[in-house]
Amino acid sequence: MVLADLDTVALDVSATAIRQMGVPVHTVQCDVTSPRDCAELADAAADELGGLHGAVLAAGYAHHVALLEMSVREWTALLDVHLTGTFLPLQALARRMDSGGSVVCLASTVAHVGGPPRQAHYVAAKAGTLGLVRAAARELGYRGIRVNAVSPGFTDTAMNSGIFTEEERAARAARSPLGRIAVPDDVAGAVAFLLGDDSGFVTGHDLRVDGGASLN
Repeated sequence: MVLADLDTVALDVSATAIRQMGVPVHTVQCDVTSPRDCAELADAAADELGGLHGAVLAAGYAHHVALLEMSVREWTALLDVHLTGTFLPLQALARRMDSGGSVVCLASTVAHVGGPPRQAHYVAAKAGTLGLVRAAARELGYRGIRVNAVSPGFTDTAMNSGIFTEEERAARAARSPLGRIAVPDDVAGAVAFLLGDDSGFVTGHDLRVDGGASLN
């Protein structure tokens, strides 16, 4: 496995956890908004693994600001990471998938339902990600490359910790017919399915992992 992140501390933490499961990990520091970094990541991954057959694109960060107060800098910074930061590695990695492969991009259910206030830039970026997935699936199919998205609902991750109160988390859990919020393993299972052979004839699809919350 090749793992990439801009934050080297977080990268080391994640790599250590994966290695403890018995999986060898090669790490690469990468800024997903840099075409050069993404090209170097693709080359390093292909060399390390002896070819590329699967990739998960999940770079992102949380930032909340009211639409009427949002600066161009705040808008652009978030879209650079979430949307351009999906396009650039997708392009670079797909170029190195010589014998087909599967790319899974992390989107969000907010792309469908609009999301809470103060996240207009995030909603726009994730809606753009779904458009990119559909366009890439159409264009790359002739190369045997499948491109899909996983759209989680609210998930109990470090990115969300400290941003939402316990009352807000409880309210989100109550919206799901399953009565809870997602945990990372819920999302990982969906990603693994789309990477694997069981989804070999699935492309251009968005798999929602929200416990049915978007039904409401």
